[in-house]
Amino acid sequence: MLVAVVLLSACKKEGDDRDKFVGTYNTSCTLVSDVPGIPTNYTLTISKSSLNNYTISLENIHNSGKSVSATVVGSVITINLQQTIFDKPVTGGGTLVKNVLTFNTTYNISGEETESWQHVATKQ
Repeated sequence: MLVAVVLLSACKKEGDDRDKFVGTYNTSCTLVSDVPGIPTNYTLTISKSSLNNYTISLENIHNSGKSVSATVVGSVITINLQQTIFDKPVTGGGTLVKNVLTFNTTYNISGEETESWQHVATKQ
């Protein structure tokens, strides 16, 4: 019987890391690369992507009405370089602690000029 218990526990499927990210968030973002400005508040929705088991979609990022994809490993997200927000390349990443996702985004404005933002998103 002990062998059966060990074998069953070894076969237990691990949870999908993305599950804890899925939901709607009240989000505040602040420019951090220049003189910090007044925070912009917006609603961010995160859903699982159908691309693979590691990808999520951050919808309405930066209150743009657009979305970016991010990969998830544990409680960490990585936004790989992609062309989307404001038609500018964006990268970033952050972490989820309990119900608060804190992440940064960096936009390539032109040539070597970049703009960095910090987003603090609290799950509703």
